[in-house]
Amino acid sequence: KNVFLITTKQLELYQKMRVDKWIRCLFNMLAFSVIVNVVYLHHGSLVTSCIKMEAWEGQSLPLLDNKKAEERRVFTVFSTGCSPFQDWQSQTLIYNHRKLGIKGDVVRLMACDDPNYVLPNHSYEKYRVVRTPDFDVDFSDDKYSPRNRPGGLDYWLNWRSNDTDVPLDDDVLIMVDPDMVFLTNHIDVNNVTRGFGIGSLYGLGKNWPKDEFAQKSCNGKCKDLEDGYNPSFGHPMVLTAGDTRIHAPVWMNVTEQMRKLIKKWETDMFSNVISHILLDIQIDVLSTMLSYVDVESDEPWDIVQWNAEPRSPGVWVAHYCQTYTIGNFSWSKHDKNPIDLRQCNRSMIFPEPKKEALVEMEHWRNFPLRSSATSSKEDVMRSRNVWMLDKTWDHARHAINAYYEEFC
Repeated sequence: KNVFLITTKQLELYQKMRVDKWIRCLFNMLAFSVIVNVVYLHHGSLVTSCIKMEAWEGQSLPLLDNKKAEERRVFTVFSTGCSPFQDWQSQTLIYNHRKLGIKGDVVRLMACDDPNYVLPNHSYEKYRVVRTPDFDVDFSDDKYSPRNRPGGLDYWLNWRSNDTDVPLDDDVLIMVDPDMVFLTNHIDVNNVTRGFGIGSLYGLGKNWPKDEFAQKSCNGKCKDLEDGYNPSFGHPMVLTAGDTRIHAPVWMNVTEQMRKLIKKWETDMFSNVISHILLDIQIDVLSTMLSYVDVESDEPWDIVQWNAEPRSPGVWVAHYCQTYTIGNFSWSKHDKNPIDLRQCNRSMIFPEPKKEALVEMEHWRNFPLRSSATSSKEDVMRSRNVWMLDKTWDHARHAINAYYEEFC
């Protein structure tokens, strides 16, 4: 095996250059000792790229000196397409970011091939939209929008976008999904350094790296995982920009390799984990997210309280990826209630619960959220449904109304 070591000066030079896709491919091949194996997607064409990584035999790229924690910038980053559906989610997230006073900029990586798509207005000086290609466009027989998560990160961090403020290597990225709402601004990133990041616990299970689709993508490294390794993590994730700059194209490539073997919605979640394993990036898996109200859920309902921030180390986000129901009222982000902020139509907003449901919601507020011998499963789930509605549906309504008040 040939393992190529890249000097710090060479790495710094590469990071300052806007190299084209072929030179980037060649550099990656030298840096990671890879073989031509899988199709890598570049906007408008399919090019053979440097994909399948071989074990580094203990070698790694030299790391630039970590900046002092107070000098590092923090970016909240999320990926979307261009649609009114994801515009209102983006408005909800930036309203949330602004209201809580979360440190740093918030960046929407918008995969969009429509040059005429007009975005809603905004006045948040810490928010910007970075347009990227739609990396799903070339796969007519396998449409899979999560391709844009690694694709957008790669496009942005490796200097192919028009953004003039790309994060430096030691800056920190808090990567979330557009359907997440922050619960706190106390997100400790001090332990996030080169080669070490944070991921949120997911319900992927611990045995999937033994499956064939994982073994074929893992280049033998899954067999060497320690017994305590947790391969069940995802967004929100916190990494240095330097690690993400290298991780994103590998994540993209492994996703394509896996799509040939397994076409599940979670494919990019699996490939995300595998890519960290391939790159020897260590992830501290924490319970930082709430989404499922089921009492059998492993999510950290035991550390959240009504009308208080989650106890340390804390839950960072509520993820409204499910349907939440109380009485005769239910809400999902997928409800057929088209909201196009640009139309300034105040009737375009999620409906209020009827009086009966409002009374029931008030009844279950302050009821225990954690399972216990003194509370029935049904009662705990009712309380959790109301909590999720308060943190997501209600917040989205306030965010949309705030937009109408400011711009319409």
